[in-house]
Amino acid sequence: MIFDKGGVGSDEYIEVILDSLLSFVDDLLEQPEEDDTIRVHDENTFIFMQDNMNYHKTTEILDLLREEEIPIMKRPAQSSDLNALENLWADFKDHFHSHFLQLYRRLSRSQDALHEHRELAKQV
Repeated sequence: MIFDKGGVGSDEYIEVILDSLLSFVDDLLEQPEEDDTIRVHDENTFIFMQDNMNYHKTTEILDLLREEEIPIMKRPAQSSDLNALENLWADFKDHFHSHFLQLYRRLSRSQDALHEHRELAKQV
């Protein structure tokens, strides 16, 4: 998803919920077309995980999720260790930095260096 300058606020997040999350939940709970298909999920087998961004906790957002009967995982404040992406990002930065130091010794701040840095990011 790409948002205009200024980032995401409550209004944009509501759009994400309405346009993406609710249709995804509907797809999860859809009755299988074939009789021999085993359904292994129901409305009690999922929980929605979001971080503690301020706009995730507005009354408007929480009311919408409650109305749509979307259960929310409770998370403590400052819980980045529970977010797998945050952990991967830290590993990526460490790995990139160690390789970057090797590149920096060989390259200037030219366009060639910029290209090398982009390639390194792709490899990492």
